[in-house]
Amino acid sequence: MAKRFVLIAILVLIVPLALVWSGGGQEAKAATGELAFWSGYPEMAPLYDFVIAGFQKKYPNVKVSYLTHPLREYEQKLAAAVPTDTGPDVFEGSLYANLKFVEAGLLPQPSQKLLEKYKNSWDKFIIDYNMIQGKRYNLPFFEGRSAFFYNLDFINEAGLAVPASDKPLTMAQFTDYSKRMVKRDAAGEVTRSGVSLRLSGAGSGIAEKWLIQGLPFGLRPLDQTADGKWKAVYNGQAGQKNLQFYIDMLYKWKVDSHSIKHDAEAFELKQTAMFQRETWVIGDIKKKAPDLKYGTMPVPKDAEWSYLRNSFSIYTTRSTKNPAMAWAFAEELIQPENQKFMLENVGWLPSRSDVDYTDVLNKIPAFKAFLVKDPAYVPVFTPKIGVFDEIWTKLAQRLQDAYLKKELLDNSEGIKKVLDEAAAETNAILKREGLLGQ
Repeated sequence: MAKRFVLIAILVLIVPLALVWSGGGQEAKAATGELAFWSGYPEMAPLYDFVIAGFQKKYPNVKVSYLTHPLREYEQKLAAAVPTDTGPDVFEGSLYANLKFVEAGLLPQPSQKLLEKYKNSWDKFIIDYNMIQGKRYNLPFFEGRSAFFYNLDFINEAGLAVPASDKPLTMAQFTDYSKRMVKRDAAGEVTRSGVSLRLSGAGSGIAEKWLIQGLPFGLRPLDQTADGKWKAVYNGQAGQKNLQFYIDMLYKWKVDSHSIKHDAEAFELKQTAMFQRETWVIGDIKKKAPDLKYGTMPVPKDAEWSYLRNSFSIYTTRSTKNPAMAWAFAEELIQPENQKFMLENVGWLPSRSDVDYTDVLNKIPAFKAFLVKDPAYVPVFTPKIGVFDEIWTKLAQRLQDAYLKKELLDNSEGIKKVLDEAAAETNAILKREGLLGQ
């Protein structure tokens, strides 16, 4: 994601608490120490400033510093720091990126008392997703849900019906919308894309966006076999259809191009008509393009209607000298006032389902497409295996290369070959880990 990052110097010296923490009162005021918090979402800086200010009113002698980096750089830092006990006291992140640390025994569990305190704070999907062999290792913090943004002026200019915020376009309609809103110059080069696809970038995001775009076709990354293990299935019919869709968008219908801007930047500059992303874009538009007229719609429907739901949580590390205080800060991040602040001022969706967000949602209708309650709209999550991040990152590189190959146009054998080779690599990784199913 092309987002401005904020860097605040981290304090690496951890001072033990002067007194045993008991959650408030005089003990809280007397507690001393330092906590380091890491994040991979620089746009969260206003929230972290707000949370830390509130936390330090309760614990005036506990100093909290935070460090944010762009997501892929952040994940690399965690991969190096957590196993060597040189990382933060508290950090946030997705389960699929951090599951490898859980499987390696590097992350402690919150106390049962703390989990009981918030047992009704999250819906069943979030609880089930974050349960690893009957155990919990985090406090769910925020989540990413997929939907599409569209430029309202371009919709009207093309004479198209404004999409509903709670009903899907069909994939045929979605494709037609993208064709009718693209702009090209006299040489036929795209100057405004009809839809901005994720075509390049670091890390697994390319594969994630490819999955989301392919959900209407029934695309799934891996299948769990009868023996409880896994095998790649993204090279099947749904995956082939989805990769062909990308190639057609680029080289047959020419509604997107490698030569123009992409993603949120393109949308805010009015250089694309539609694109898929999470709710943080709502906050980004508020800051960078407040006069932009836009709307949101759910993922299109074809063979199925579903959306990806990612959970991002707060973890502590085994290296923290103050585990009780580390969990106290994690708890502070999920307090109702902080969850509401995040929604209104940053744009990420809070994880807690027991907080009333009505006033914020009424003010910002763009959230509606991300919160569709239709039971026909099915949430999905990525496989819960630690090696999935490696699998998805390597697939992302192969997809990025494939998007550059015009020779894949009307080439079903070439499409199949690309995905079969990727799936073979995936299965080799699974075999290496003893996870390849039959």
